[in-house]
Amino acid sequence: MILGMQNIEARLKAHEQAFNSIANLIPAKYYIPVDPFEIHQKFTKKLQKTAKLEKRFKRKASQIELGRHLTVEEIMESKGEIDPNLNIYSVDENGIANATGSNLAAGSEQSESAPKRAVSLEELKQRLHARVEELRAKRTSINKNKIEKGQTKEAILQNRLLKKKQKLELQKEKSKTKLVNHQATQANSELIVPKSANDASESRPAKKQKVEAVDIQIGSIVKTDRVSKKKSKPTNQQALDKINKTKEKIQATKDTNPELAEKMVTDQVWKNAISKAKGIKVKDSEHLIKKSIKKKQQLKSQSAKKWANRINTTQTKIKEKQEKRESNIKTKKDAKKLRKAGKKPPKSKPKKSRPGFEGKTSISSVFKKKK
Repeated sequence: MILGMQNIEARLKAHEQAFNSIANLIPAKYYIPVDPFEIHQKFTKKLQKTAKLEKRFKRKASQIELGRHLTVEEIMESKGEIDPNLNIYSVDENGIANATGSNLAAGSEQSESAPKRAVSLEELKQRLHARVEELRAKRTSINKNKIEKGQTKEAILQNRLLKKKQKLELQKEKSKTKLVNHQATQANSELIVPKSANDASESRPAKKQKVEAVDIQIGSIVKTDRVSKKKSKPTNQQALDKINKTKEKIQATKDTNPELAEKMVTDQVWKNAISKAKGIKVKDSEHLIKKSIKKKQQLKSQSAKKWANRINTTQTKIKEKQEKRESNIKTKKDAKKLRKAGKKPPKSKPKKSRPGFEGKTSISSVFKKKK
């Protein structure tokens, strides 16, 4: 019975070990419950902010804590560069650090084996100054105005003067090239359009000289600078005068040379026909021209009559208004005089009723009559 129990215990232990070995393969987070506060903390902004603030506060506090950060001496001791038992520097009455004899004697043995190091503060200062001067000498940085640092004032001024001179020389060269180009263009234009003798002889100032129109020939095309004025169309009277003149001319030539007169007539007919074909309006009919002139004169006379009537009507209206005003003023004055005398002024004429209501009486007047 006892052996049976021992076997069972051994089997149980073996099973437990096997189960634990399998369970250890699974990470703990998958079968051990996590605190719900930690889960919800990820999704709450307020808690995140508080956590950040706490971290920041701890970081700042750690910077201020005494004994947290190592001093230079402690770092040197940890590296083994300085012996903590040795006091290399001693401060005298003036406050200047000097090396003591005992320390120097102790350090002389080390100096034989190791390279010599700075012993006093003065030597260190001298080294520092020398290093700073070396860096200044090496510095070749150029500022915005392209002046090298370390230059003297005289050198800067000389550079500026040189730059100014160079600019002036460049400007002079540019002006010379412009003049040469301008002269060349003028010479070319003179070759194309030769000047007249009168223009060459007249020497006037450039401001007073009027710019004359020039014809420039480019290949077979001739371009002009003249402003072409629009030709005004001839009036009906001018056209009639022209027809009469041509008729008189033809009549005069007919007496001496009838053939030439016939030729003139045919030429005139052909000329009018060609211009009409081009779309130009030709006033060659004497009858139509006379008719249009007559029509224009009639329109003028009609407009003159209308204008005269308008002036008359305006004058009559002005007179009527003035008379009415004067009569109104007179009636008011008379009424005032009668009131002062204690008499009643005469009643004004009743107003005309509306059109269509002449014979009808108002309701108020009907009631008054009944009373």
